[in-house]
Amino acid sequence: MIVYSFKEEFKILLSLIAFAISIASCYDLINLLFKKRKILKIIVQLVYTCLFIIVTYHFAFKMHEGYIPQYSILILIISFVIYYCLIRNVFLKQIKHFKPLFNKIGILFNKLIQPLLIIKTTFSLYKIKKIKNNNQNTLQK
Repeated sequence: MIVYSFKEEFKILLSLIAFAISIASCYDLINLLFKKRKILKIIVQLVYTCLFIIVTYHFAFKMHEGYIPQYSILILIISFVIYYCLIRNVFLKQIKHFKPLFNKIGILFNKLIQPLLIIKTTFSLYKIKKIKNNNQNTLQK
């Protein structure tokens, strides 16, 4: 078992708090970016949550050199509470100043998705046409 000095424990404590606050703020950012697209928002939230769990485990594991103390989970929970009670409102107000940028990102995202939708529609129409041709051929025989 590794014994840390008070200074090292304090650094670990501060880095865990900063890590948890950044995770919570990214979650709020995802909610703002995908506000209108409910299904896509749910999918992104699920992927983000899975990645969050994996990254948090590896972050704590590497930071503590293979040992994850029990207080890390408590510190993460306290950090989330601090974020949601004290910092969240200020963060969301500041993010609203970047709303035009988010709109441009949304337009860019739509422009990137549009060709994929056209390709999907084209293949769907081709498939329907092929099925109709096969049905007409079988009816003629």
